[in-house]
Amino acid sequence: MKIKIGLLAIILVMSLLAGCGSDQQHTTVISREPSINGYEKVILENGLVILMQEDHRHDRVAMHIGVQLSPYDEFPDEQHKPGLNDVLFNLMPTGTGTLNTEQINNAFSQLGVYVYPIDQDDFKGFGLVSDSANLGESAKILFDILKDPSLTEDMLELIQNNYIKTLNSSQYYPESKLGDMFTRTFFRDTPLGTVTSAEDITSITREHLVLQHEAYVGPGRMTVSITGNFDTEVMVNNIRILSRDMPVVEESKSKEEIPVRPLTIEKIVMDDNTESPVLMIGYLISPSASFEDLFRLKLVSAQLNTRLLRLFREEKGGLAYSPRVELHTTKLYSAFIITVQTGPGKLEEVKTLTLEEIEKISRERITEAELETIKRSVKASIKMAGEVYEDENFDALFKEIIDYDLSNSDLASIINHLTDAQMISVADKYLVNPTIVMLDRND
Repeated sequence: MKIKIGLLAIILVMSLLAGCGSDQQHTTVISREPSINGYEKVILENGLVILMQEDHRHDRVAMHIGVQLSPYDEFPDEQHKPGLNDVLFNLMPTGTGTLNTEQINNAFSQLGVYVYPIDQDDFKGFGLVSDSANLGESAKILFDILKDPSLTEDMLELIQNNYIKTLNSSQYYPESKLGDMFTRTFFRDTPLGTVTSAEDITSITREHLVLQHEAYVGPGRMTVSITGNFDTEVMVNNIRILSRDMPVVEESKSKEEIPVRPLTIEKIVMDDNTESPVLMIGYLISPSASFEDLFRLKLVSAQLNTRLLRLFREEKGGLAYSPRVELHTTKLYSAFIITVQTGPGKLEEVKTLTLEEIEKISRERITEAELETIKRSVKASIKMAGEVYEDENFDALFKEIIDYDLSNSDLASIINHLTDAQMISVADKYLVNPTIVMLDRND
């Protein structure tokens, strides 16, 4: 469960470039090539990547400036500091070596620039929308924020307090308590767990933030994407000028293997007797899992969901309700998660039956009828995205169903040649040693 700070939508009113400066000197690039969706891709000599698409039908420009940063980078003193990247990118816009918070806000307000945060699993930064005439000045301010943030103690304290208030307010809700416990347990021994306690945030110091900024915020980890009314050659040159004084930064860390772990069971007892007991069972999937395996796990999740619905609603007469089986995929990890609500005194029985149903996927196999139903369901989902099943853009369409890089996958072939043995194989491989968390009533 990830808590977004959101605090400094306060200050995020930023912009980018189109006509900043008049320096038209030659721009050195490592490569220049067409990219996806009609964007031109340029890599500068300092490692900064630029994706551009001119569009002169209107006088607006939209831009993203992002830095490749993930939880694997949150180790400033060899100890994991969850939330460090979030705090850094909320603190950076609060002041620079030459401008304070009020001056930054006033400057962006006068320029009429709309700015918003970019917060993905492995990417942090800022997006903006601006008139082309004001893009240059906005870009200078934004690059100053990226290059020379003041990172003051008083603003750090303000952000930490705001984060803790948000964290504490979530604890009034049982589902938040369950989610926090699940996160702490599920992501143990990995840097992937997000902030779940005030101590996570208060342990972050200004020194940690300075180290993080110096190590990772630089052209070698930056991507600038821009579309709208601008000139490509001027844009490339101006971005080079604005980024030329930024430091060389550490290379991106590769995905780390998730350690094999034993079965873990945690139980929370609520004081409020009105809440329904809830069971969560999760399997953390290795980041090295192939797309084919993840796709098959997606189908396993759909089939298990159908089986649990039939089991609890029909065969067990409403023993549990709202079973939900999902495969969450990100660029850093994937997770197979089952959530089931039940009645008082039924939690242990529901847990036992759910685990048995997972094991049956291997023991009792998947019938031909179930397999054909799965294939038809997937094809229908893809058609609902607005394209025909045999379309040449088939792989790209599947992004509507599973958030993953499909660039080298022949999805149609995978579906048409799907067998029960393949689904059993991925279940046997990945659905082992679950993390189990239960939220029970205090009866």
